[in-house]
Parts: sequence; C-alpha cells; structure tokens
Amino acid sequence: MCVRFHRLAELFGVLLCTLGMQLLGGVYELCAENPIGILFGAVNGSIWESSKALIITYVVWGIVGLFWLKPCFRAYIASKAFGLWTALGVYISLCLMMAQARQVAAVIALSAGFVTDYFLMKRDCGKLFHPACYMLLLVFVMFFCFTVNPPRLFIFRDPTTSMYGIIPRDIDMGAFCI
Repeated sequence: MCVRFHRLAELFGVLLCTLGMQLLGGVYELCAENPIGILFGAVNGSIWESSKALIITYVVWGIVGLFWLKPCFRAYIASKAFGLWTALGVYISLCLMMAQARQVAAVIALSAGFVTDYFLMKRDCGKLFHPACYMLLLVFVMFFCFTVNPPRLFIFRDPTTSMYGIIPRDIDMGAFCI
C-alpha cells in the first residue's frame, strides 16, 4: 500500500469523521427516542454520549478503509484499535478541560487518533493484533452498556439535569433551566 495514499486516506478520515459526528448529534431526537436512536445518538449531553459519535464514525471509516485500501489485515486492525483508543482518550481529556468546545476537541482527538493509526501502520504493528482485538471488544462492551447503565462518574453525567443515562421523557426540564 502506498504510504502517500494512506496518508491521504487518514486526512480524509478526519474530515469525514468530523462531519459524521455532526450528523449523528441529533439522531436520538430524530429517531423519536427509539432503540436505534439510543444506540447511534447521544441520549443526554454527557461527554460519554457525545463520544459515541466519535466511536461510530471512527469504526465505520475503519471498515471502509479496510475494503478500500486493502492493507495487511492484522496490522490495520491493530493500528485502528490503538488509533481509536487514542482518539477517545484525547477527546474525553479535552472535553474535561474545555467544556464548551466539543467540536474543536473532536477535530483534535480525531487528528490524534488518525496520526497514531498512520504511524503504527508504517511500523507494521501486526504483532499487536491480539491485544488490539481485546481493546476493540472492550470499546464495544462499553458502547453498548454505558448508555443504559452508566457508572456514576462525571463523564457520564448530563450537565443540564445532573442525571445519568437515558433522561425520562416526562421530566420537567423547566426545573433545570438556569
């Protein structure tokens, strides 16, 4: 695989994933709060719920890249797994530091993830395939479990209501206005 072509694909990934995160922002409301909306959208304003869009777009772009670039499978999966964890860690860290600039945090985090991915692909990190599979499995377990049953940590708390997980429909939002 041509390194220059891979670099272009990673840059294109940052742009498309950023756009995808913006599009996934209102999926929960558009889907009338059904399970599809719960799975693919943010059910509250917490950092974790906004990071679900980052996870979805990164994984979808990784699958597209797997078929488009046709790289070495093990090295590609390992580099994408480490890139995803890098992007997720940077995103959560930046959101904790600058609460109101999530779009900026998303661009920086996606860039960090794709840079990590790019450099690991150049080093042929196929020997990290098994730990990478466990890392991806852990992301998917967290992705499916934490919306419905989130831990009582700051990144899972909705900043408006101070509630965790799915906010009930019949809650009086007027009581939470500042």
